[in-house]
Amino acid sequence: MNWDAVGSIGEVLGAGAVVVTLIFLIVEMRESRKIAQAASVDSLADGWNKLNTVVMADSELTSLWFNGLNDPSALNEVQRNRFLMVSQSYVNHFMTVKKHYEAGHLPEEEWRYHSMGIAHILNSPGGKMAMKIIAITPSIREILEGYQNVDHDDGYLGIFNEKNSSDDRN
Repeated sequence: MNWDAVGSIGEVLGAGAVVVTLIFLIVEMRESRKIAQAASVDSLADGWNKLNTVVMADSELTSLWFNGLNDPSALNEVQRNRFLMVSQSYVNHFMTVKKHYEAGHLPEEEWRYHSMGIAHILNSPGGKMAMKIIAITPSIREILEGYQNVDHDDGYLGIFNEKNSSDDRN
């Protein structure tokens, strides 16, 4: 066997090793992306749960939140400010959601789910009032305004519209 043949065999084996390595890296990158997406989905759900727990753990704040979503004009100044702070917290968390989405860590379906959820809140009478006052980046505002005229027959996250009778709630 001459050295040219040995060199050719070495080149073929080297090229094969490169192809195998590239295939391995592609598979690993896909798996890594799936893991990152799952971690993002879990992390973002945990963030929403923490916000909801804060609101729901305090019966006064719970009442204030739901009353503020339905009729912000019924809130006194202190209640209104508390309502706006909670609203700002929800919008801040949504900004984190958007960052995860833009980084490719949040699947499109999950992105739509989060977008509709926050828009559902901000499409309420209190949410519309809050959108005029709280700090929202232009890109987030554009997303949320895209959902402004979406009609939710069941009200806002379980808060029934006036067109629903009390009998419909049970």
